[in-house]
Amino acid sequence: MSKLKRNIIQFTYDIEEFIAEIKEEVSGKEYINFSSDRKLIGYIERQIEKI
Repeated sequence: MSKLKRNIIQFTYDIEEFIAEIKEEVSGKEYINFSSDRKLIGYIERQIEKI
């Protein structure tokens, strides 16, 4: 497998892990509570920047 292809596949795995982490962090929160939680929003933004 080429290095480029391996990197693309790894990138998709990183996205899947990121989505799972975000789902865990926001589960049980209503939108109104989520939208006002600046700490959680900052965490999610940092996670997005990582990928």
